[in-house]
Amino acid sequence: MSKKSKVIDLNLIKDPLFLKELNYKELENLASNIRKEIISSVSKNGGHLSSNLGTVESIIALHKVFNFSKDKILFDVGHQSYTHKILTGRNLTNLRKKDGISGFPKISESIYDCFEGGHSSNSLSTALGMAIKRDLNHENYDIICYIGDSSFANGLIFEALNDEIIRNHKIIIILNDNDMSISKSVGNISKTLQKISTSRFYNKLKESYKKSFNKNKLGKFLYRKTYNFKNFIKNIFFRKNIFTIFDLNYIGPIDGHNFKTLIKNFERAKNTTKSVVVHIKTIKGLGFEKAQNDSEGYYHGVAPFKINKDINYENKNSYSFLYSYYVKNLLKKDKNVIVVSPATLIGSDLLQLKKEFPNQVYDVGIAEEHSLSLSAGMALSGLKPYVFIYSTFLQRGFDQVIHDIARLNLNVKILVDRSGFVGQDGSTHLGIFDEAFLLEVPNTVVCMASSKEQCELLVDFSYNFSGFLVIRFPKTNFHSVKLAYNSIKVGQYEYVKKCNSNKVLITFGPILYTILKFTKDYNIDIIESIFQNPISDELVNDLMHYKIIYIYNVYGVENGFNNLLISKLSKLNYKGSIKSYAIKNRFITHRTIEECLETENLNPEFIINEIKKDD
Repeated sequence: MSKKSKVIDLNLIKDPLFLKELNYKELENLASNIRKEIISSVSKNGGHLSSNLGTVESIIALHKVFNFSKDKILFDVGHQSYTHKILTGRNLTNLRKKDGISGFPKISESIYDCFEGGHSSNSLSTALGMAIKRDLNHENYDIICYIGDSSFANGLIFEALNDEIIRNHKIIIILNDNDMSISKSVGNISKTLQKISTSRFYNKLKESYKKSFNKNKLGKFLYRKTYNFKNFIKNIFFRKNIFTIFDLNYIGPIDGHNFKTLIKNFERAKNTTKSVVVHIKTIKGLGFEKAQNDSEGYYHGVAPFKINKDINYENKNSYSFLYSYYVKNLLKKDKNVIVVSPATLIGSDLLQLKKEFPNQVYDVGIAEEHSLSLSAGMALSGLKPYVFIYSTFLQRGFDQVIHDIARLNLNVKILVDRSGFVGQDGSTHLGIFDEAFLLEVPNTVVCMASSKEQCELLVDFSYNFSGFLVIRFPKTNFHSVKLAYNSIKVGQYEYVKKCNSNKVLITFGPILYTILKFTKDYNIDIIESIFQNPISDELVNDLMHYKIIYIYNVYGVENGFNNLLISKLSKLNYKGSIKSYAIKNRFITHRTIEECLETENLNPEFIINEIKKDD
């Protein structure tokens, strides 16, 4: 009679040690239950779905082979760590909620998280730093980087691969490949050699052989000759791939959903004495048919959804949709207008544009720096590039903004999506820092619309403006209003409410209309500063006449627009009172946009109460 399989209650898991006792059938049952839990939790809370469903078996197998209370695992990007969280005793019930667990690895959550990833390609460099410390202290533990294939589009990975450190300090790289092709080893002989090169006996023998010959000059000479001969023979049977070129051991590709294969090859990787890449092939979205059949990536990151219904992909009320729609008109009328996206076609509603204008819309993958220097080259050649990029990812291209674009005052337009609070992705995805660093850069014009109509005018303005322009917009729905003007000029500001008060509130962006609603019956002037840079002298002169100035900015930190305006007022010896309200210059953990506003004392109710105190 066969042994009855254990049934694991996911809610009772405290740590991964229980995996050591499970057989293959029990591991398969566990994987199935974890998939169900991921689907259920993400459908309620939102989060990263497809990427987590595709990695369940490989992460379970890693926890079975390694001990991550001592060994270290670094998830590149981090959005594929849900299985890891479950196995280390963290419930997904309040995933991405305030005071719940983060959707990314979080050092403060668990001893099993040694690294916090939210952007791609930085895990390997960080891991090498850890490996240096380990080896200097003669410690014995493994360091594993779990990297999705898309991350290899970013140059930072290659900087780490090219560093001699990776050849002197062992790292295990798990390459989760669900799309791209990497050259395979050839034939049965190569498979045999691969088994030998990653066996415990071979690696111990190799180390002993090296030590025995390193005692004198003759021995070192003989070692070099035999080492070169070994590589000559090896190269006859191995087709080089990108990893063998970097002189790393390579295992794979292997089935990323087969426990027996995964465990056997992870143990081989554990036995190697040099850095090794384990190339696993997985199916993104496995276990949820809609996600598995999704070739566009709609199920990669999702808002809460009903499991039995299709996701409503398109939000025609969002600013992302709006800017895509208006830029589409530019693509139609001018072949020199080019759209560039660093892997955010879906998030910025550009997928349809790519289909309609394949020669004018470019997705360059997770390569933010490249997207900006590429656009600089386009502008130098007479093209008119529009770069759609998330605020959090623009940080990675700060050097390119300064050196390649602004310094030459090139005709590049950057549309910064997700500006301000983004919400439940947490501190790695905040959109609050770009405004401050952009305002410090010469030749950089920065603006933000508050309505649908203003968006259209800003896009028209951008087309006719010949310098470097940044248009920021938040992750919210837009307002539609009737404007008293039909064009926009640099530095423009507008009195949206004027009642000859001695108090004025200056703000910008969609929050303007919420403020107008709250101050409808209140005696205060309201100014909209459409441009955050430059701030016109005329605006500053107007403000000099007020007794109290309130500066209200929910889209950037206080050392951005607020401090720039205060500095200009101070230079003119403004004698009144300035009350500054902006996001504090700090990192904010995952919570909704509304909760972020409340935490920072920036919700409109709070501001109005502050104004009333000054009566």
